[in-house]
Amino acid sequence: MRRVLVATGLMSLFLGETFADENVAGWKAAANAGREAFEAGHYPEAETLYRAALANADSEIAQAQIENNLGAILRSSARFQEAEKFALHAVELEERLSGPNHPDTAAALSNLGELYNAEGRYRDAEAILSRVLLIRKSTLGPDHPATAVTLAELGQTYFRLGEADRALSLLQQALRLTEKNVSPKDPRVAVMLNNLSSVYAAQHQYKQSEECLKRAVGIWEQALGPHHPNLAAAYSNLAALSLARRNYRVAEDYARRALEIDRQRLGPDHPATGIDMDNLGAALVAQKKFPEASKLLGQALAIAEKARGPNHPDVADVLENIAHLGVLEHHYADAAAGYRRAIQLREASLGPNNSRLIADLNAYAYLMRQMREFAEAEKADVRALGIQVKNSLNP
Repeated sequence: MRRVLVATGLMSLFLGETFADENVAGWKAAANAGREAFEAGHYPEAETLYRAALANADSEIAQAQIENNLGAILRSSARFQEAEKFALHAVELEERLSGPNHPDTAAALSNLGELYNAEGRYRDAEAILSRVLLIRKSTLGPDHPATAVTLAELGQTYFRLGEADRALSLLQQALRLTEKNVSPKDPRVAVMLNNLSSVYAAQHQYKQSEECLKRAVGIWEQALGPHHPNLAAAYSNLAALSLARRNYRVAEDYARRALEIDRQRLGPDHPATGIDMDNLGAALVAQKKFPEASKLLGQALAIAEKARGPNHPDVADVLENIAHLGVLEHHYADAAAGYRRAIQLREASLGPNNSRLIADLNAYAYLMRQMREFAEAEKADVRALGIQVKNSLNP
């Protein structure tokens, strides 16, 4: 499983909200300190500081900005219901106070769109982020850093929807604009590189994917230190890339490094920690280290279901790996149930003709032949072929 990072968290989250008064005090001081804590990856501290700022906000505009940022912090901590409450109220305030097409309204909408991405509501995210892009292009200009952020957010959305070509174009544009506006060693460049790498990997452009990730790692190590969650995301993606290249021992090493950082910085029940466990479990399955793999994948599934909900697309990714392990251990009935559930989850979130269903259907068809369920296998094969044809005719 690959991890994309929220570009908003390092850019537009704090758009227009660096308070540089000579004698900063009260809620402004708390907000500035909260920003610093967030960018350092100290999310609980950032939350505490922003709640203090919210309690002392002296205007509705201040309240809107603080609630917007607090919602993003809660999203980063995988507390989605709380995050949505703040994000929706921030949008409501900004639309009323600043107007529907103001850059501050776009900033609030941007965070709401990323929340919907995190919740697996990809089409809702697409609609909101498309609106943000129109606002930012018209008010800030097509080359503004915030416009680059929105291009990246939309690219991430299309990647999650399995529309890799569309995602690649947007993420490449976002990287070019970001490199134009900031230093090549700025952490924001690394966010763009990390997310672009996932699209390259999905298109089997492994060399380009690795180059992006290695460059991102170098930037983050220098700018953020060796234990930042963003660095763990790059290690996790290097693990996924190594799995795709069948370098299983290398994948295991990267996944363990990611897991160590995320357990310490984000906690044992955070979705990112679950993704690390899923990648590590997959690497161990490939090396036939079944007992440890089974334990890790079971934990990854429990984390995904608890943090994201039982119907989130991330749950399908873990189910695939658990089902594959079941096939190798000849637990065919359990494996078949896992593949069927993964297929149902993908259909619900992505639609019945999404290209990401093809691999699941092919794996399920193979299992059905092992179980001598030939009619069921043929049905899955035909459906996978039909999806492939439809996607080739309508790229």
